Amino acid sequence: MDELIGRLIEYISIWGYPAISLALLLANVGMPIPSEVTLGFAGFLVFTGQLNFAPVIISGITGELMGACLAYAIGYYGGTAFIEKYGHVFGITFRKIEKRRFLLERYGALTIFFGRLLPVVRGVIAIPAGFIKLDFWVFFLFTGFSSVIWVVLLVYMGQMLGENWRQVDDIGYGLAKAILIMLVLGIIAYLHRKKKVRGFR
Repeated sequence: MDELIGRLIEYISIWGYPAISLALLLANVGMPIPSEVTLGFAGFLVFTGQLNFAPVIISGITGELMGACLAYAIGYYGGTAFIEKYGHVFGITFRKIEKRRFLLERYGALTIFFGRLLPVVRGVIAIPAGFIKLDFWVFFLFTGFSSVIWVVLLVYMGQMLGENWRQVDDIGYGLAKAILIMLVLGIIAYLHRKKKVRGFR
């Protein structure tokens, strides 16, 4: 992994904006390329003046959306046969799809939005969304919302941290835990409220 990250940093340093888009595209189809490193380092390059903030944000969002749409298409058109043959390459199994199917079918857009704000989960949620034929425009819209938040937040943190940009990874996981806790509490509160409403009927 350290060698991969070293190569990633090298390519972004040399190729700049296109490398950012490509790295995020690959991360969104399940490749083990941490977007926290990609965006955190991109923010550091903004800090040094090698790159500019706005083009980095545009490159990041473009890569996120292209990768997510490609992953959605893989799940949509590949179907069962693709998952059986190539699922292991993307870290996707039928067991994982069934877990996500329940959330996607029950909460739909919210699953996409919050799932894409969680490390690891964000890179493997688009294929199941395509596999269960979730409405594309719903998928695209909420993927777009979450991608803007994710890209702007991590690039900004990398820029603010400067030489300490590697801390973006730890901070990102900390934020993800907070989001996950809030999401679980929100679901519990929703189910509790729903149960109370039924009780009054």
